[in-house]
Amino acid sequence: MMMDSQSQVRRIGFSSRRFVLFLGLASALWAAAPAGAQDGAADQDKAVADIQKLGGKVDRDDKAPGKPVTNVSLAITKVSDADLVVLEKLDKLTRLSLVGTPVTDAGLEHLKGLTELKKLYLVDTKVTDAGLAHLKGLKNLEVLSLVGTQVGDAGVDSLKDLSNLQSLFLLGSKVTDEGTKKAVEALPKTKIDLAAKMAEEAARKKAEEEKKAEEEAKKKAEEAKKKADEAKKAVEAKVKAEEEAKKKGEEAKKAEEAKVKADQEAKVKGDEAKKAVEAKVKAEEEAKKKGEEASKAEEASKKADEEAKKAEVKKPEEKKAEEKKPEEQKAEEKKPEEKKAEEKK
Repeated sequence: MMMDSQSQVRRIGFSSRRFVLFLGLASALWAAAPAGAQDGAADQDKAVADIQKLGGKVDRDDKAPGKPVTNVSLAITKVSDADLVVLEKLDKLTRLSLVGTPVTDAGLEHLKGLTELKKLYLVDTKVTDAGLAHLKGLKNLEVLSLVGTQVGDAGVDSLKDLSNLQSLFLLGSKVTDEGTKKAVEALPKTKIDLAAKMAEEAARKKAEEEKKAEEEAKKKAEEAKKKADEAKKAVEAKVKAEEEAKKKGEEAKKAEEAKVKADQEAKVKGDEAKKAVEAKVKAEEEAKKKGEEASKAEEASKKADEEAKKAEVKKPEEKKAEEKKPEEQKAEEKKPEEKKAEEKK
């Protein structure tokens, strides 16, 4: 029991000596470098106060020695180029926003020593190509926004050595499509909003062109179909017209044949009518002739009757004389025969 108590006392004594030694070492270290740490903290405090007077806001790293300022926002303040001198001692600054301030190229000269800076927002400032030359040494810069600035192709070209740059915002700047293409080539790992916009615009344009081409193709197809339909209708109309023409031709032929037949029949009927007329005329002539003959016969008969009547009233002498005449005639007729007989003798 005594041995245990003595051992415990020795351990406590040893621990106490170690604690005292630690305190002494800590005091020695604090005494050895109080000036730098205290001066750094004082600089940070002063910078914070100055920034707040300008209307800005700050964030500090409470866990790091001297509680360095890591984030400063002077957005939408009237900070001038000269006022930015307050930032020169903030060597641990990683984020800075000067959005909407009247800062120019001259103000950016105060930023060239902020080598820990990772994010810098210069939206709607008066910065131009010349000012970006002050940012060449910010090798840790990851995000840079130049939206709404006067920066052009030359300014973007000066950023080609910022190999850690991940995002570059150029909307509303004077950077052209050509400058954007060069930036994309110089910073292949960097996402550039204009490049995305260009790609989006190209995609939109391509989609519009494809849609237009599709509409034109559809229109041409409709026109081709329309023309084909019209051609088909024209062919059908032509066939129909030809059929109608053929039909009319056949009808005309039939009509012509009917006409020829009618003409022939008319001719035949005309010939028959002519013959009938001629026959009628002939019959009439024959009838007239017969009538004349009948009339003559009647006249002869009448004459005979008259002569007969006259004969009835003749004198007997005349009758005798007439009766005698035949005998004399016979005698006269006989004389030549007798004369011939005599001549024969």
